[in-house]
Amino acid sequence: MKSLKKYNLILNLQIAIAFLFSILLANFLDLQNYVTAGIITILSIQDTKKKTLEIAYRRFLGYVIMLALVYLVFNIMGYSILSFGFFVLIFALINSRLDISIGLAPNVVMASHFFLKGHMELSFILNETLVYLIGLLMAIIVNLLIPMTNKDNNRGMLDDKIKNLLMYISNILNEKHLEDENKSEYIEYISKEISDTNRFFSIYENEIINRLENDLFNNDFYDLEYLNLRRKQYNILIKIFELSKNIDRNLVHTQKISEFIEEIYLGYYEKNTAISLIEKADTLLIFFKNLSLPKTREEFENRANLYIILEDLIQFLEEKYKFSRGSYEI
Repeated sequence: MKSLKKYNLILNLQIAIAFLFSILLANFLDLQNYVTAGIITILSIQDTKKKTLEIAYRRFLGYVIMLALVYLVFNIMGYSILSFGFFVLIFALINSRLDISIGLAPNVVMASHFFLKGHMELSFILNETLVYLIGLLMAIIVNLLIPMTNKDNNRGMLDDKIKNLLMYISNILNEKHLEDENKSEYIEYISKEISDTNRFFSIYENEIINRLENDLFNNDFYDLEYLNLRRKQYNILIKIFELSKNIDRNLVHTQKISEFIEEIYLGYYEKNTAISLIEKADTLLIFFKNLSLPKTREEFENRANLYIILEDLIQFLEEKYKFSRGSYEI
């Protein structure tokens, strides 16, 4: 919870400073609607520099479209409530189509200024554009100058815990020198690590939910989606861990799976889309399908479990690929 409090403190500090400087600068330049600059700033501050820049770009693109659309609608239909409502409808559809809806609300507010003014003279367009740019740029500047608490730390800790389980499973399948007694102790240790990780999942989820509920301006669900992804993957690994306990480590096929798990471990990080690993898994799947029939019941059961593990690993990787291709692409 300390990280949550630190996050809220720094975020609120950013918001207050950026809001104040935006209004002061816009007022110093003697701009009309100068308070709007502060509001634009508040809405544009995100938890990372990259996201702040992305939001600023999308909102300004929406602003340019808003200017063109307002000019067309008001000049054709006049400055009436009906025409303003028509503008909002068309503008919302365009925003949705171009995936820039994040700027819908502030840009509609900017459009309302023209509606209330009753004209679109060049001087007023320049005034509103400066107000908007001050709001966006101040959010970017303050975000760059004041470091946020690194929420990626929690993601990194979560990834490390999952990587550890990958390594543990690979070791169980690969370490021929493990005697039965040592193997039992190792498995017991892993089970405790799994319990600790389950607790971490709960703590991390509570922090994310609390942060979302307590921050009125944060509608970013990336961390929650990322947590759900890793939980799905972790549950798959627990299933693999249970299967790995009873597999013969001395067979060459076991070594292949162990080496592949180690390869996943080495390539396990947030921005990896897992495409190359999925291709490697498909190749291994073909290899197993083309093997000659097992000669003993023990070999049959061992190979069947390895095949299940491989299919589970493919599912593990596909979850990451689907996530990277979705709305939370990283």
